[in-house]
Amino acid sequence: MRAFVALLLFGIALNASSQFIQGAYIGKVEYFFNNAAVGFGQGISINAPFNTGSTEITAELNVAVLSPGFHLITFRASDTLWSRGWSHPVTRVFFKSWPEQNVAGFRYRIDPKTGEEPWTYQAFPSPSTNAIMNLEMNAGSLDDGVHYLEASAKSANGVWSHISKGTFFSYFAIPSKIKALEYYFEEEGGAAGPLLSVNNFTPSTHLTLDSATFSVPVSNLVNLKKYYVWVRAVDENGNRGLYMKDTITYHTSTTGIRDHILLTPELIVFPNPAADLVNIKLVTLDQPGDLFMKIFDETGRIVSEEKFSFTERDHYSIDVSGLINGVYRITINSSAGRPVARATFVKK
Repeated sequence: MRAFVALLLFGIALNASSQFIQGAYIGKVEYFFNNAAVGFGQGISINAPFNTGSTEITAELNVAVLSPGFHLITFRASDTLWSRGWSHPVTRVFFKSWPEQNVAGFRYRIDPKTGEEPWTYQAFPSPSTNAIMNLEMNAGSLDDGVHYLEASAKSANGVWSHISKGTFFSYFAIPSKIKALEYYFEEEGGAAGPLLSVNNFTPSTHLTLDSATFSVPVSNLVNLKKYYVWVRAVDENGNRGLYMKDTITYHTSTTGIRDHILLTPELIVFPNPAADLVNIKLVTLDQPGDLFMKIFDETGRIVSEEKFSFTERDHYSIDVSGLINGVYRITINSSAGRPVARATFVKK
C-alpha cells in the first residue's frame, strides 16, 4: 500500500481568524495526527494558495509513520498578519488499511463463554490472498443441538482478522444403531399405501435392504404393476432418517401361493445407436437365468426372437447387422412369461 492518504478538504473552514481585518489572509496551513501536542507553527505544513480569505485544498499526505487502523487528523490555519493567531482546529477520522497479505491460517473455538477459551489453529496448505478451505471439525464430544462458532484468519505477517461468529447444528454425534425400517408403497402416478415397519434384523449402524425381510401387503398391490417403495431408517433413539426410493414390480405366481417383490432391473443397451452388434446388460437382476428376448421394429413386427442367459457373463451381444436402419424395441421376459425389462435402440 502507498504510504499516503489523499484528502479533499471540502467544507473545512481554513479561514484565517483575522480575515475580517483588512489585509489579513491565510498565510499557513498545517496538520498533525491523533491529537498530538504540537505547538502552533510546529505542525506539518501543506502547500496552500495564500493571500485568500478562504480556500479548498487537495493534498496527498504522508502516513508512512502510522500503523494500520483508524486515526485522527487535525488541520488549522494562520493569517498573514499574525495578529489574531490560528483558526479553530478541524479534526477528521480516516482509516489506513493493512497491506495485502497472504492468509496463512485461521483459528476457531466452539461455544466460548468467557472469551478466554483456547483456540484450535489450522494452517492453510497453500497461503493466498483469497483462501477457501473446507474444514472437518472434531464434533464427537458435542451434544446434539445448536452450537456457537468463533473464527478469525491470520495473515502472513501475523495480523489476526476480526472474529467472525456463527452457529451450527450438531446431530447424532455418536452413530446410533438402526433398529427398524419403515416403508410404504406408492403407485406410479397414484396414491401412497399405509406405513409399514420391519425389525427382523440385527441392529447396526450400517444396514443394507437385503438384511431385512419385508412384508408385502398383497391386498393392496396389483399383479405385474410398477410401484415405488419408500424406505427410511429408525435408530435406537427413535430418530427417523430421510426416505429413499426404489422402483419395484409386484408379481404373484400363477398358483397364488407365493407373493414377492422383484426390484425392477435397469436394461442398458450399448452402443446406441448400433451398427453391427448391440450389447444388453441388466443391472440389479435378482435371479439371473434363462430369459427370452424379442426385438420389434417400428410397425410392431417381431424381427428377432431368441433365448439367452446371464449365468456365464454379465452382458449379452446381439447381431443386428441384418436389420435396416431405424428404431427398434427390445422386450425381455422370464421363462414363465413375466415381463422383466424393455428398452429401445437405434440401428444406423
